[in-house]
Amino acid sequence: MFGNVILSSVLALRIIEDQKEAITNIVEGLEDDEQVLCKLICKYGFDGSSGQSEYKQWFSSPERTDESLFCTTVVPLQLKRGDQILWENPVPSSKRFCRPLRLKFAKETTELSQEVDASIRQEIDSLKPMDSSVDITYEVEADLNTVADVKVNYELHLTMVDQKVINALTETKSSMRYYICHATPTQFNNLVEVHCSDPKTYVYGISPLHKLIGCFEMLLHIAYRTEIKKWRVSSNEDKDVIKRKKKVIYDRFKEELGIKVDEPKQGAGNTNDGNTARRAFKNEKAFVDICGLDEGLIHRYRMILLALFCKLPLDANKFGKYCRETAELQLELYPWYRFPVSVHVLLVHGATILSSSVLPIGMMSEEAQEARNKDNKIYRRMHARKTSRTDTMSDVFHRLMVTGDIVISSKSLRVQQSQPLPPDVQSMLKDPYTKDLIVGEIAERDSDSE
Repeated sequence: MFGNVILSSVLALRIIEDQKEAITNIVEGLEDDEQVLCKLICKYGFDGSSGQSEYKQWFSSPERTDESLFCTTVVPLQLKRGDQILWENPVPSSKRFCRPLRLKFAKETTELSQEVDASIRQEIDSLKPMDSSVDITYEVEADLNTVADVKVNYELHLTMVDQKVINALTETKSSMRYYICHATPTQFNNLVEVHCSDPKTYVYGISPLHKLIGCFEMLLHIAYRTEIKKWRVSSNEDKDVIKRKKKVIYDRFKEELGIKVDEPKQGAGNTNDGNTARRAFKNEKAFVDICGLDEGLIHRYRMILLALFCKLPLDANKFGKYCRETAELQLELYPWYRFPVSVHVLLVHGATILSSSVLPIGMMSEEAQEARNKDNKIYRRMHARKTSRTDTMSDVFHRLMVTGDIVISSKSLRVQQSQPLPPDVQSMLKDPYTKDLIVGEIAERDSDSE
């Protein structure tokens, strides 16, 4: 259950325990009885996953089933004292620090998403600051023991959500209509007329992982249609052309890059997941050669996605200009293809959403939430008792708590080796002095979602 116990007793206390040295340094400079006032910034979200193992266990109602699981999670991002950062999540897109709040056997629906959102917001409104006394030792003339009085306030942001959840929360009826400007695909190619109508929806962020997959799928679909040059395919002749082109592209991706594209998966979805898209963009030249698309366009999309996953602050104006130029280039090269919703939000509204984010957009990613969907299936199938449904879910919840614990994860964490940012991404950074810093490539991750 989402509430004071989870946030106060677990998240904040575990971070403070992990950062005793930093708190000690602060206490040394304070006057007697002065309180250490901090703020813990977190992101949270919820998502449903199907294809769960179904066990012969008793349910309270015969209509209920354990085929679908609805999971709510939270990820701590920063512990700050004023402008001073005491702790920052080194892997904000990883499942490492992702803590469960609620697990429920239910299929993801509009009503359930709205119900959970209302419940969580009510809990946030009633959330009280955490007061904690931390035993520390520091040296003045000799070793002295003292107690630091630490007070932590909370700031939570609902950014670990996908388009389906956002549509439910904003009561957007059609998946083809964008929830900010309420435009449809027939309007997306008109970059002049499309405008924002609901700035409050910027709080949901950009969802970098789904934008990565969305850009990849859009480029695939353009490649399938380069011979017929039509967005809408209706005739059998055009369908046969696309089928042949799709087979050629599928075979080449599998042979040259070892990935399967647009292949249906058992249960739901297809093979176009995050790791598939990452490998394609990482091998840029092969991607261009296989799809037969403009090299400059694919390069620009890769730079935009790298900027999204970057943990450094971006300049909204520079990012917006780069996205606008990319959209204009695509309309010049492929004017017959309409932008999908996921790419429209990135190219047209990305800069505005970015400017309203309290932290770099790469830190607000939904990837940790998506990765937990895999863990839920694995832990439930392989690391939980099957004696009763209560025992099974208790074991799953406890394992999620342990694998997402701040102290444990910090001691065993191995951060992926980073690479220098390309010049195009460096030019989009807000602070010019951070241009020489390194950041992770859109590389394959063990925590990738389905």
